[in-house]
Amino acid sequence: MSDLPVNGLVLAGGKSRRMGQDKALLDRGGQSQLSYLAGLLEKKVERVFVSTRADQKDDGERGKYAQIVDRYEDMGPLAGILSAMDEFPAADWLVVACDLPNIDDDTIAHLLANRSPSQPFTAYISSHDGLPEPLCAIWRAGSGDIVRQFADEGVH
Repeated sequence: MSDLPVNGLVLAGGKSRRMGQDKALLDRGGQSQLSYLAGLLEKKVERVFVSTRADQKDDGERGKYAQIVDRYEDMGPLAGILSAMDEFPAADWLVVACDLPNIDDDTIAHLLANRSPSQPFTAYISSHDGLPEPLCAIWRAGSGDIVRQFADEGVH
């Protein structure tokens, strides 16, 4: 297990083009999806941040939380992850996308209990395609170079 702090990052900077409405604001039993996920993370990590685009930083719901504003454009979720790594390079990041409705306490606890001290990422394997699920994963401090290589290769 790594002795580095783990911060939480809720990715809430998407444009929700396909859905047609802001996924972070979807109602989940009287609270927003963003609020639900931030609450889950707050119980398990050092600090929780919400990843936003610059034009979202004054949004009322996102404004309830500490924010990391994307420093990169046209990179999708990697913009938020890289921005968080830039801001706090000595922390591991437990990253969750705001549009994953099935995340619960057990999901988060399992990821944290299995955090690898030697691998750059800890992730679930998708039952759909057998690939790692990067938007519900732990991204280790120091993995930024790998992430930038993904971005340079067009993998966003």
